[in-house]
Amino acid sequence: MRIEIEKQESDFIREVIVKYRGPKRRSPSFRDSEAVTSFLRRLLVDNSREHFIVLFLDVTNRIASYSIIAIGGKQSCPVDVTGIFQRALIVGASSIIVSHNHPSGDAKPSEEDQRITKVLCEIGKTLRINVLDHIIISDDEHFSFSDSEMIARNTFFDRNSDEVR
Repeated sequence: MRIEIEKQESDFIREVIVKYRGPKRRSPSFRDSEAVTSFLRRLLVDNSREHFIVLFLDVTNRIASYSIIAIGGKQSCPVDVTGIFQRALIVGASSIIVSHNHPSGDAKPSEEDQRITKVLCEIGKTLRINVLDHIIISDDEHFSFSDSEMIARNTFFDRNSDEVR
């Protein structure tokens, strides 16, 4: 940590700037929805209730932050769309990946899952924060809206390449 102090002639402190430098470690980047799912499974250890989690990504599609937005019951989870994008703006995210688990074991998206994904994509487009994927995780499988082309493949997984665009 470095503190810079600018003094005027009268010995009053006019401005203080504090700069924090954290450890230089790289956050994960992902090549496909399986890699994202593997990362998310480590965060979603309790599969008895639905958890809605968001990965906030920077311009290089590395994780800037993540947050468990809500914890619900066995069949539903309340999602605060405003809260998701508020956090995205606070961390300066360029894009997000949303995910939740299905304790039932069936990763197939419900009508509500499809509706909330559509709403998130529309708001993200307005705010210029790409919703890259919505991944539903069950014990044995996952469903990716991006892989199923239910979300436009804007800037995430290029199926002809191993790299993140």
